[in-house]
Amino acid sequence: MCIKKKDKIITNGIKIIIDQDARKLRRKNKTINEMIKIPAIMFSLTPIIERLTKASWS
Repeated sequence: MCIKKKDKIITNGIKIIIDQDARKLRRKNKTINEMIKIPAIMFSLTPIIERLTKASWS
């Protein structure tokens, strides 16, 4: 019984920490998303650009 109680307290503590991290992440996420969008778009375009350059060369 004691072990179970301790486990519950530990998991609750972890949950609280995760919740706090999630809240911080949500706030940061908006700026991070804006920063990720441009490289992500560029990354998704690279294969298309490669195909176009290959097609124009041949």
